[in-house]
Amino acid sequence: MCSRCGYKNATTDIQSGKRYVPSVRLWGSVKKLVGSLKITHDRSKCNDSSIEEFQTALSHARESRLTSAVDTHILNPFQALSLFKRMLDEDCELLYLAERPEKLIVTNIAVPPLAMRPSVIMDGSQSNENDVTERLKQIVQANAHVRQELEEIASLRSLDGWETLQFEAAQFINSEVRGIPYHQQREKTMAGLVQRLKGKQGRFRGNLSGKRVEFTGRTVISPDPNLKITEVAVPMLMARILSYPERVSHHNIEKLRQCIRNGPDKYPGARQYRDASGSTWTLRVPHRKRFADQLKFGDIVDRHLEDGDIILFNRQPSLHRMSIMCHRARIMPWRTLRFNESVCNPYNADFDGDEMNLHVPQTEEARTEAILLMG
Repeated sequence: MCSRCGYKNATTDIQSGKRYVPSVRLWGSVKKLVGSLKITHDRSKCNDSSIEEFQTALSHARESRLTSAVDTHILNPFQALSLFKRMLDEDCELLYLAERPEKLIVTNIAVPPLAMRPSVIMDGSQSNENDVTERLKQIVQANAHVRQELEEIASLRSLDGWETLQFEAAQFINSEVRGIPYHQQREKTMAGLVQRLKGKQGRFRGNLSGKRVEFTGRTVISPDPNLKITEVAVPMLMARILSYPERVSHHNIEKLRQCIRNGPDKYPGARQYRDASGSTWTLRVPHRKRFADQLKFGDIVDRHLEDGDIILFNRQPSLHRMSIMCHRARIMPWRTLRFNESVCNPYNADFDGDEMNLHVPQTEEARTEAILLMG
């Protein structure tokens, strides 16, 4: 017997101090019922000689044809919680549990803030509540029903609302959980927390990994062997829509004044400009020359994309780091994005109808990072 843990035939490694306990099944197996949320305790295969009273009870049960009722016992969460609370800290250490095991049983549910479950106002006054709010409402109602049953002494033996509360709490986490009785399944399927995270439209793939962003273009690609491998030919139509905010200085004030005079429709032009006070002025107005004359150092002009601008070029699926790289723009006619065929390999691109994405970094810091890290 181990002096530390009290198990028979257990051994202790002198150098490491670890305990090794042989796998002896003392009290039967505990497993989940197929197609149900219930946990069963199978006591039919207990083979330990020290529990003679239990073996005697089993033999009497076999004679009275109640073997299955004694052998298989349904463990409710209250029993599991009490068993976990009675576990010694030494046993938790033996099982490599960092926390107390009773924390594995959910006894409290945190209510998410309203920002996570906004209600949608429909038809003026009628509000359509979020699925999470509806789930929480069902949990509160089931909880109130259980409390009412507990207050009535006569119904202590049959808590009908207890299973309902379990089902509602399980569906709050995962609405596709198996084992929900047919009469408790609703016609309208409401999403749980798991449904918000998983899948193509979930938070990770839909909102974090793949966002909808501005200052980007997408069209069919075609080859052009006359371009450098660092260049991408951008169609004139795309260059007039994409813009870069350039700050006015001694070196570029005349160029930017001419861009403002040209306006958003004539290339090379500008779409808008911001003065030092932060006011934004659109250039889809006839008196653009007055804006050009009052341009000052420090103002920011959102000019059209021009030759030599830093862009990010990407082909999906992005499978490795070379699926998105930094190039320099070269404005050309026609309607396709063109690049040298030598760059097809890292993008895994061919010209049988592939489309690629083009992104325009909007700050000097982003341009510097792109050319140094992704060039």
